[in-house]
Amino acid sequence: MIDQISRISRIPVTEVFPDEAKVFTPWLAEHIDVIEDACGLRLTVLQTERRAEYFWVDIIASDEDGQTVVIENQTAPSNHTHLGQVLTYLAAFDARIAIWITPQARPEHVKAMHWLNESGLGDFYLLKLETVRIGDSAPAPLLTLIVGPSAQAKAVGQAKETLDNERHELRRRFWEALKDRTRGRLDWLAGRSANAGYISTSAGVPGISWGFRCNLDDALVFLYIDGDSHEMALSRYERFEAQREQIEALFGGPLIWDRKDASRACEIKVSPRLGGLSTPEEQWPEIHDALLDCFARFATALRPSLKAMR
Repeated sequence: MIDQISRISRIPVTEVFPDEAKVFTPWLAEHIDVIEDACGLRLTVLQTERRAEYFWVDIIASDEDGQTVVIENQTAPSNHTHLGQVLTYLAAFDARIAIWITPQARPEHVKAMHWLNESGLGDFYLLKLETVRIGDSAPAPLLTLIVGPSAQAKAVGQAKETLDNERHELRRRFWEALKDRTRGRLDWLAGRSANAGYISTSAGVPGISWGFRCNLDDALVFLYIDGDSHEMALSRYERFEAQREQIEALFGGPLIWDRKDASRACEIKVSPRLGGLSTPEEQWPEIHDALLDCFARFATALRPSLKAMR
């Protein structure tokens, strides 16, 4: 009996399916059971190569509950374009289930599909495509489930949503308390939204703003320096940096100078290091007073350089 056991050999996918649209998609539509087996679904093919604006969805099907299923298949490694197409098709056809088939799923796309399942937008399946032969048999596709929906993923998504809502409310209370603490010293704060991780206003130069930022452990004052490009933002930042000694002398201490070479904008910032959102609320007045003091000295120190840019 052992002598009759054969070995599996893998064949390049493009040797078996040389054309994605003309060969692979029609084969899948005729053998939808291979997708059913991998996903645990029961599917009925409705259409192939259906137009959706500027794209063509490979296969549209329905499950046993009548929900629309969009299937996007590739014979090449996953890419951002196909991820975007999966989401486009989901919206265009009001689908609740999306299946993405690829011979090589990049880690960032695996992570994205996990995140989508947690989001509650629908059920997302990511399948790995291989083509194999057993001994001298005819080649056959092998689909393996990499990512799929689960009760655990939905629970994680709900937990994250609850945490986001709690942080949203915490930020709102933190900023509203800061507004109350200003006692009219910063009129621009009154009209600003109090539900984000920062609250800011123009510093008097287009593309440059200043304000406050908070997270769980810290709160700080910042100057955000932007431009039409990172080169422009960097040029502006360097004009401030050339005056670093004078600016820090006016402020009364060192500042954090952040070129943000991997980003478009640059920043100058400072923190009183007294805590943030997770600090007990009875200690927030101390943090707010320190932030307002920092901002007053920060603005005084930077205004001469800002004025020179106008």
